[in-house]
Amino acid sequence: MVISIYNHKGGTGKTTTTVNLGRIIKDQGHSVLLIDLDPQANLTYSLGVHKTDVHSVYLSPDHVVETEEGLHILPNYTAPKFMVDYEFPSETALRDELETYFTNYDFVLIDCPPAMNLTVVNALLASDGIVLPALLDVLSLEALNQVIAAIKELLKEHKHSLKFSVVLPVMVDSRRLLTNEVKKYIETSFETPIFENYIRMNVKLAEAPSHGKSVVAYAPSSNGASDYEKVAIELLEYIKGL
Repeated sequence: MVISIYNHKGGTGKTTTTVNLGRIIKDQGHSVLLIDLDPQANLTYSLGVHKTDVHSVYLSPDHVVETEEGLHILPNYTAPKFMVDYEFPSETALRDELETYFTNYDFVLIDCPPAMNLTVVNALLASDGIVLPALLDVLSLEALNQVIAAIKELLKEHKHSLKFSVVLPVMVDSRRLLTNEVKKYIETSFETPIFENYIRMNVKLAEAPSHGKSVVAYAPSSNGASDYEKVAIELLEYIKGL
């Protein structure tokens, strides 16, 4: 099962979601590979993997790194010119690589850059499902609407179907009236479903990357760890029912 964590709007918690869903899914007994496709290499940094000055992602089992938490990652070694796009030879190159070399994993989670470029096209066309982290505010709602439309058009153009696509509310403050209104609007007005669970605002989620750990390892009793565990279990149950 290949899942892209994607939103073309920055600051929506894609990397945090990739790290923590990956850790919890692993803890549930599944083999998991994380792929860092964002040139900013935040996923690589967040798991404490050493970076060099070579800008490349090597799609080969030989370049998989096992972290201290037991997570497997294809890291991104970033150079100063970090916004350079990847030179995939085709729009389906990533899918071909995953089907050839990485079928031994139960789950592959892809941390996508905040863009709609050849890298993202490769990720989406390689995916069985997409998790769309989103803030619950008006501007993010408009961006979410745009990205869902763009994904739908891309999939139609390439005749690629997904098993699921789902919105994950992040940095949620349920005390705000607007937050609840936006969540209800997504539930009632979007074709794309939304997780029943969500990720609350939590300082431990922001602190964990500087320690090179998931929030599950860094602060297992925190709200952040609890929220991601609930989301991961919900996702696994949903996938089981497909």
